[in-house]
Formats: sequence, structure tokens, C-alpha cells
Amino acid sequence: MQERWEEAHEAPRFRPIYPHEQVVRWVFRNLDRETTPKVKVLDLGCGAGRHAIFLASEGLDAYACDISAVGLRELKASAERRGVSVQACHTPGHDL
Repeated sequence: MQERWEEAHEAPRFRPIYPHEQVVRWVFRNLDRETTPKVKVLDLGCGAGRHAIFLASEGLDAYACDISAVGLRELKASAERRGVSVQACHTPGHDL
């Protein structure tokens, strides 16, 4: 299964940039982005990290994990370009 995800994340179409509209709406309705300490969130099965990056850019303490090393490589590169911090873990979700 991991090989399939590695192959998939090599294709740009599996690396969308913008977060899904429902995720954005849910965050704005339900999470206080101004609290101290920061709200912690986990993007499980993050792929290239579009949601984790969005969450971090909104001031949340973002964590992400995925089975695909390729996806995580893209996440780290995108987070760096955007100047946000996301803690990433290379693991299948069922191993957490």
C-alpha cells in the first residue's frame, strides 16, 4: 500500500494547494485561533499537507502524519515556502 501512495504523491494532481472549503469553514466556526497555549490539531493522512499548512497559517499548533514519504517531503517544502511550522511524522495512521 505504501508504494501506491508514494507513486501517487509523485503526481502533481495529488498535491493540491488549497484546503477544502469544509475544513476552512469548520476551523473558523469551531476553533479559537487566539488562545494560549495554541490549540493542537492533527492532520491524519495529510498527504502533501494542504490542511496542515492551512491550520498552521491560522495560528494553530499543527501536526501531520502520512504513510507517504513523498507527500511529507512536499509538506515540508510547502511549509518552509510559506513560513509556517508543521510537525510531521512518517507513519501509517493505525500505528499512532
